[in-house]
Amino acid sequence: MLRRHDELTVAQVAKRFGVSPGVVYYWIERGHLQARKVNAGSPYWITINESDEQKLQGWVRNSDRIHIASPKLIVEGAI
Repeated sequence: MLRRHDELTVAQVAKRFGVSPGVVYYWIERGHLQARKVNAGSPYWITINESDEQKLQGWVRNSDRIHIASPKLIVEGAI
């Protein structure tokens, strides 16, 4: 397995914060999340420390732009 035990997928991070995968990719592209790829076609593996966790929770809670994903959509696999 290429993923380390402390790394998450984009989908797992999206579910954790209740946002769309697009928001997670935005955070990665802007350097707000530590993420790595094994090669160009592989998925991101994301590491979130306590500081990142608090920062991102605050952004989601206080943002007018981030739309919280519906829990129903997450459970049913639409996201």
